[in-house]
Amino acid sequence: MSEADPIFEARAGSMQTHAVNGAVAIGLAQLVKLPFQAASLLLLPRLLTPVDYGVYAMVEPIIGAMGLFLNFGVGQAIIQSPGINRTEASGLFWVQTIAGLIGAVFMFATAPFVAGLYHEPRAAPVIEVCALLVAIGGLTNVQEALLNRQMRFGWIASINAAGVAIGLIVGVIAAVMGAHYWALAFDYAATTVVSLVGAWLGVRWLPRERPHFRSAIRFYKFGGALMVSDGAALVARQADAVLIGRFSGAQQLGLYDRGNKLALTSLQRITAVLQYILVPVLSRLAEDGPRYRRAYLKVMRLLLLVAYCPPMPFGSSGLLMEL
Repeated sequence: MSEADPIFEARAGSMQTHAVNGAVAIGLAQLVKLPFQAASLLLLPRLLTPVDYGVYAMVEPIIGAMGLFLNFGVGQAIIQSPGINRTEASGLFWVQTIAGLIGAVFMFATAPFVAGLYHEPRAAPVIEVCALLVAIGGLTNVQEALLNRQMRFGWIASINAAGVAIGLIVGVIAAVMGAHYWALAFDYAATTVVSLVGAWLGVRWLPRERPHFRSAIRFYKFGGALMVSDGAALVARQADAVLIGRFSGAQQLGLYDRGNKLALTSLQRITAVLQYILVPVLSRLAEDGPRYRRAYLKVMRLLLLVAYCPPMPFGSSGLLMEL
């Protein structure tokens, strides 16, 4: 076990305080994002056609697969690790950066083949442009995980809200100018750049130290099993879209994609709490078995309650107080 560097740990305070502050911050971010998410569901469809959504939906599975493979579960491994020092963080950063560049080259090279699979040549240039965003993801993954480990939930929520807002504004402007499916790609690009800038500004650490790659292997051992699980979930979630795009075309895929995303909006709000608050908080309780067990059971009861009731932005604060 490596000695924890204080720069990568949460500031002083109880887990209860961090959990409640995180719930409030994400609740506020949800309120800020709500009008932009509504505009994305109501305004953009008036400016774009189902074919535009379908062409971009053909690209999303390969973006998701590349992002999942390149991250390799390292983000979660960083968050849950008992300790991480600067040389390990530097090693992870450079591995992720190199992997992002390799993934971008691979994605660019395979763009014509993916477009051929869909019989949709318009998908190829979109994949080639999005390959650059995969490289940017390699520069962002470690910083985002370190932010989450530091439990800087307010900053994370601000980045997410700013990304949604700026991405929508860019996408709407592009759609008004007649960019068609490129408007959706520009939306994603703007959100990616906001995440990059926000993560680097928030983490307050630069990878100046000489990287120690061997000690970083333990993070990939942990992340490997997680990647397999997430990969199976990705296949289950995206296989239907790939088949619809392959055999029914862009228009039918666009209609299916819009309905599917609308149905998953509430679920995404729940997973935001899981991803940004519960994982780092419960990880810090891992050494205290009884307390971890009590917190876990309370969280499960909360999730079951939310699953059967309309989600409220601050609905998790009460139970998180008891962590």
